[in-house]
This record gives sequence, structure tokens and C-alpha cells, in this order.
Amino acid sequence: MLEKTSVSVGPRALLRTLDVLAFLSGRTEGATLTEIAQTLRVPASSLLAILRVLVNEGYLKRQATAYCIGLRSSDLAQKILGENQLG
Repeated sequence: MLEKTSVSVGPRALLRTLDVLAFLSGRTEGATLTEIAQTLRVPASSLLAILRVLVNEGYLKRQATAYCIGLRSSDLAQKILGENQLG
């Protein structure tokens, strides 16, 4: 499960979206709606709306019952890493 180190402030859906992307970024095999909801402690009904948008926009892809990182997320990560020097 993702650890929260500070109190998060902001729109709940946006924070949940970022949590979903962070969670799935570490899982090459992806995860089901139920696995994501249980791990992030988010109601599946709320999560489903977020997942649908992320799939429609290409940030996630759905393979059978699993959600995985999509091409747009990978492209974004490459741009961030290529243009920023961290540390």
C-alpha cells in the first residue's frame, strides 16, 4: 500500500487519480478494480469513474480484467525524466 507522509489537500478525485497511477506504475501485470480499490481504500464505484477516464485518455489500458499503465503515462514519464534533472 502507498504510504502517506503528510496530510493531502486538494480535490479528492485528483488525488485518487495520482494514487492510481503511482500504484499501477509498480505493477507490470496490472491490477483489477477490486485490487486497486482495496489497496487504495477507495470505493470501487468512485474508482471506476476515474479508471474509465484514464483508459479513454490512454493513461491506462485494460487487459481482460486488469488495468495497466498506458502509452500516455509512459510517454509522460519519459518526458519528465528527459527534461528534468532530479537531485
